[in-house]
Amino acid sequence: MYYKLLSDYELERLRDPKTDEDKEVYESLPSEIKEQVRNKGVSYILLPLDPKRLAAVFYKKQDYEPLSIPMGFPVLDDINWKLEMKKMDMAVTRTMQQAVLLVTMGTDPDKGGVNQKNLQAMQALFENQSVGRVLIADYTTKAQFVIPDIGNLIGPQKYEVVDRDIQIGLNNVLIGSEKFANQSIKIQVFVERLKQAREVFLNEFLIPEIRRMSKDLGFKNFPTPSFEEMNLKDDVQYSRIFNRLIELGVLTPEEGLQAIDSGRLPTVQESVDSQLKFKQLKDQGLYQPIIGGGAGQAGRPSGSTGIPQSTKNIAPIGASSNFSVTKIKENILASQDLEEEVKSAVRKKFNVKKLSNQQKEDAEKISEIIIANESPENWKSKIEEYIEKPFDKNQDQINQIQEISSEHQVSNYLASLLYHSKN
Repeated sequence: MYYKLLSDYELERLRDPKTDEDKEVYESLPSEIKEQVRNKGVSYILLPLDPKRLAAVFYKKQDYEPLSIPMGFPVLDDINWKLEMKKMDMAVTRTMQQAVLLVTMGTDPDKGGVNQKNLQAMQALFENQSVGRVLIADYTTKAQFVIPDIGNLIGPQKYEVVDRDIQIGLNNVLIGSEKFANQSIKIQVFVERLKQAREVFLNEFLIPEIRRMSKDLGFKNFPTPSFEEMNLKDDVQYSRIFNRLIELGVLTPEEGLQAIDSGRLPTVQESVDSQLKFKQLKDQGLYQPIIGGGAGQAGRPSGSTGIPQSTKNIAPIGASSNFSVTKIKENILASQDLEEEVKSAVRKKFNVKKLSNQQKEDAEKISEIIIANESPENWKSKIEEYIEKPFDKNQDQINQIQEISSEHQVSNYLASLLYHSKN
């Protein structure tokens, strides 16, 4: 029996459907799953999958094995080991944020000993300074900083063994310090593995399903699916090679442009036909190289002084939104205050001292609607308005919040807080 674990995003869409498709998915669930979805205290829901509608495809699974073994399974313990060491380094770092100032005062007992009053005065002197911790000793008068030996505690040496084990366990597929030729071979091996996984998916699941559906619908023929070929070639290097072949005359200009655009080289017969046609055009005076010529003008052209230079609007491609931790904390506190204000307003409206469970849920939903539609400075001033009409009013902002919810796989409430916490 196979199960699917519902994510926070999926639970949010089922509990508060936004589209007809969401409602249809909810209605198709078993009754016990619906009960768990309606219970907001449940955040871990396993959805059983119908074996009749499930096709399990495994990569390199032996017949006697219930499940296939992932490529990263041999190094799973080493990866957990490395994660534990990182947690250890973080814990050590948190306890080493301040240096210690060691102050020793006084002299030997036979030469006067230690003045306890002076020790207390020196300790009080350093209590409010920037030094985090102060130790007061005796006998000699000396002050020095005792700084933890961070290099030996959290140095990279202890990671060398586990990193080497991980590299060996993964057959060093995509990591290592070898030359480009070895790296290229490893990438090709990795791509071949991906191709084999694609073929398993096509042959064991997709093509049989297409055949079954075509037969049920009465089709005589059925389409044959295929994946696009993965191209990991260095386009810049290949373009240089094609340009050189054009210069040497091995490729005609038309063949060279086609090779640069699509990577396809002509066959023998196509090359002969193109060369004959190209020779006729050259005999007519076409495609003659321009040799020599005057030097071009450097700098601005004459008569263009005073004209500002146009610049491009350069921005990072694919940059994701940045969120401020301070704003997230402030908005969470503000949302808690808002929820209490909404509950107080609901009690005042219905003239009751204590809200029922249903009224509390309604108050929470009203708070979430206010947070999603209004800016933080207007939350409390809009309480009465949204109690009377608890509906979305800022559709553009709602769409952006739903995009954040889908991108980060969080609920609409958390997505609203993230939206208001952008830098």
